[in-house]
Amino acid sequence: MKTRIICVLLALTLAVIGFSACGKAESPAETAATNAAAQEDGQNPVMNFIGNYQSDRRTMLVEAVGMDEAKVTVHWGSDAWTYSEWVLTGKIAEEDDGLVMTYTDGKYAVVTTDENGAETRSDEKSGLTGNVWFSADNTVIWTDDEDEQIQHVVFEWVPTTEDDEGTTANLFQKGVWSASVDGKIDTYFVFTDEANGHTERADGTGGVPFTCEQNGWDVVFHFGSPDDETKATFSEGDNTGTFYYGDKTVVYTFEYVADADADTFEVNAD
Repeated sequence: MKTRIICVLLALTLAVIGFSACGKAESPAETAATNAAAQEDGQNPVMNFIGNYQSDRRTMLVEAVGMDEAKVTVHWGSDAWTYSEWVLTGKIAEEDDGLVMTYTDGKYAVVTTDENGAETRSDEKSGLTGNVWFSADNTVIWTDDEDEQIQHVVFEWVPTTEDDEGTTANLFQKGVWSASVDGKIDTYFVFTDEANGHTERADGTGGVPFTCEQNGWDVVFHFGSPDDETKATFSEGDNTGTFYYGDKTVVYTFEYVADADADTFEVNAD
């Protein structure tokens, strides 16, 4: 991971961490019914749920471990430099229309990134206990036994697409993202496709058209003119991006606006 300055993954991590919100990948709901068959075939049933999930500023990565365990990694950003990390592993079992993982030795740490990109870990804890439910409705529900902030926290599945060579799709696809600075929405990025769009100021004072080139976790924007080259850097599993406007640097926290239509979106300045 390059630097924490750049999540929401994200997205934004965002992500990936996380930003790809318009994919064609098969959802957990479409594969959950195969859990029993998967076990009979010698496959870990959580394979039907692996991938990225998001809940506000929290991102979650679900992975399969061996034949009957899952690993869940959660990042919860507090600012551009710091995020909390949970690493949870445990046995999985079938329950209702999904699975449940019970963890008994979860790990926690606060991760801080300095201006040179070096990470330090503090406030480390272990022995955390709780449950993670994998539901057939494309959600993962997390409850910790002791942390009052982590009670029935619902994460939504973030679909991704792959090209013919299996490469992860671009961070931004058609859709609308809010970009916040210090917790307040500053600008909306409206993507009409993966390479074109426009911005809308949150205060309704206008915006500019843009084109862009996406290359993994790096994006080059051309705001208002092809001659403009504004570089933005994101990190895997996060939803923040660092934009380099000449000598000025701005860190945005991105969030996908699920109910917005990129073809008709306008800011209501009221």
